[in-house]
Amino acid sequence: MAEPNPGAVDILLATYNGGRFLAEQLRSLEEQTFRNWRLIARDDGSTDGTRALLAEFQARHPGTVRLLEDGAGRLGVAGNYARLLAASTADLGLFCDQDDCWLPDKIERLRAIAAQKENPEIPFLVHSDLEVTDRNLRTVAASFWRYQHIDPARCAWSQLLVQNVVTGCACLFNAALRRAALPLPPEAIMHDWWLALVAASSGNLVWTREPTVRYRQHDANDTGAKRWGPGHWLHHARGALTRETYREKLRAYQRQAAALARHEAAPIPPPVRATLAEFAGLEKSRPYFSRVRFLRRHRIVKTGMLRNLLLFWNA
Repeated sequence: MAEPNPGAVDILLATYNGGRFLAEQLRSLEEQTFRNWRLIARDDGSTDGTRALLAEFQARHPGTVRLLEDGAGRLGVAGNYARLLAASTADLGLFCDQDDCWLPDKIERLRAIAAQKENPEIPFLVHSDLEVTDRNLRTVAASFWRYQHIDPARCAWSQLLVQNVVTGCACLFNAALRRAALPLPPEAIMHDWWLALVAASSGNLVWTREPTVRYRQHDANDTGAKRWGPGHWLHHARGALTRETYREKLRAYQRQAAALARHEAAPIPPPVRATLAEFAGLEKSRPYFSRVRFLRRHRIVKTGMLRNLLLFWNA
């Protein structure tokens, strides 16, 4: 297949047993106002009709759709997207989840922001808010960020160490970030979180409040949206009572930070690498109150008082 035309974008679609909703997502790609795209899709071993839908879509768009066949078997969500990232060659790329629907001007709007703020030599990511819907695309919340009590402005690398605010299906990134992020290490908690950290620590991460995706919620969501309210507070409080559960999350944050500190492909400034390494070894190197002071001094914090109380309590 020919390489994409100048100015084209790569849409990276990871699928796994997504036949219930995939046709609607593919239709939303066909309805994009920006037409110069190619789709690279990789199926992670579906046993439903997903692969047939992809083949049909490829037949409708010859030369524009590539189905990645690498023989690697089941890799999971992050591993699937890692393979897609490695296969991409365009100047700009977008992750695509199988069960959402893109608003018609998603690519056009995110490209316009990139045109204003991106330097092709520097890792860059722009992400947007999302409209939360039920399985039938009926609106549940106009803003995913408000629904989950997320502040997109809290996107410094230090804040991203303990809370991701970037949703992969609502972001656009440049080739410099793709190169800087690869290879995704096994310690990466999720592909979008890893790219957000690389962009924030070595380049530029920006956001827009205008939703670009209808974010469908159903019983098979890999992550999904959880309404921030009394029920969610009680869930977090129960977890805090069993400290080991929360501390395993913190250890996962630290393993990811250690991987970032070692990641040579990203142009991360040495002082940032040093802080990443120190955060990764925090539990072993300092007494409790010193750990809390370290988190506060380096602004390694989450959104909201309750989240931070739990973070500091379990540090």
